Amino acid sequence: MPRGHRDPEGSAGFAVTSAAYREFVRSARLRPFIGGELRRWRAGRDLIAVGAAIRTAFADAEWPVGVAGAIAAGYARLGGDGTAVTVRSLGSSHHEVFHDVRTTNDVLAACRRCFAAPFTDEAIADREACRVSQFDVAVSIGIERESPPVTVTSTGFAPTAAECAGYVIDNAEVRQLAAWAVALDRNYGRRVN
Repeated sequence: MPRGHRDPEGSAGFAVTSAAYREFVRSARLRPFIGGELRRWRAGRDLIAVGAAIRTAFADAEWPVGVAGAIAAGYARLGGDGTAVTVRSLGSSHHEVFHDVRTTNDVLAACRRCFAAPFTDEAIADREACRVSQFDVAVSIGIERESPPVTVTSTGFAPTAAECAGYVIDNAEVRQLAAWAVALDRNYGRRVN
C-alpha cells in the first residue's frame, strides 16, 4: 500500500508471500518430514494422525530470520504489539483466519498455522484423490489491522520494499494478484486455487 493511503475499507495491511512460505518450508526442512508422513499414510497410518503430525511440525518449526523479520516489520508498521489484526491464509482452498491477534509472537504463531492450513486431513485426501502433488501447495497470508481508520503521516505505515525483502507485498500488489485470480477464474470458468 502506498505511504499515507488507506484501502477503501479504511484498514491497513500487508501480505506475506508464497515465497515466504516456501522459504519457511525449506528452512525448517518440512518437505522431507511431510513426505515421510505421507508415505506412512499410504502404508496404512491413520490420516488424522498424519495430518496432525504435519500441522504440529509447522507449529513447532523455527522461522527463517529474514521471513520473521519481514513479518515483524510489517506488523510494526501497523502499530506493533497491542494492535489488533486479522491474520488469514490466502491461495488455498483450506483457510485459517485468526481475529484479534495482538502481539508479534502471536502474529508469527498465526502465520505458522496459516502455512499449515493446506495440510488438514480433508485437504490431504482431496489432493490425493485428484492426483495432485502434496507439494504443489503455496500459501500466502493477509494481515490486516482491525482498528478503525486513522489519519497517517507522510511516514506511512506500510513496510518498505527493503524491509520486506521480497517476503511481504503491499495492498496494491495484493489487488493486482486478486485481479489476476479473477481473470484466471473467468478463463477456466471455475474457481482456480
